[in-house]
Amino acid sequence: MANTKISSLTALTTAASGDLLATVDISDTSMASSGTTKKITLSNLATSIGSLSTTWSATQKFADGVYSDTVASIASDSVATFTPPSNNYMVFLAPYSSSGTPFGIIAVTLSGATTVLVVSSATTLATMNDTVLTGTTGTSGNVTVSHSGGTLYIENRRSFGINYTLFYISI
Repeated sequence: MANTKISSLTALTTAASGDLLATVDISDTSMASSGTTKKITLSNLATSIGSLSTTWSATQKFADGVYSDTVASIASDSVATFTPPSNNYMVFLAPYSSSGTPFGIIAVTLSGATTVLVVSSATTLATMNDTVLTGTTGTSGNVTVSHSGGTLYIENRRSFGINYTLFYISI
């Protein structure tokens, strides 16, 4: 079994909360500079995903200034944050589930002005300039985007959780 590839193992069709998964802990470099292989229960993984779901960091770099990341969910009346590497950028918010989730391209200039350039539904995607969004700052029924103090805020005031992939381009 020690020399068996994970891809060669029998598939599990129904997982239980105590089932174990293999993961690489990139914050622990005791095994290798790229991380240490560890185990995690399905329950602990679900809890971790929930706690990570409202903070983005530009972790997947495609090229200089081009990043992508995914947020698992932004609950209703909640805020997700993203700290971009620069203050002059464009963001494409692409929903990956939840029909009715607004999407669009947002531009942020060096001055911090936040502007929606292209939007799927102008009535449900809004911007505020230099405002720290709290979860109840924007208009009920909208997704509101703001940039303040080097952080991009995405607030969900829809009546359901929303899921986004964020594409960031430094300009």
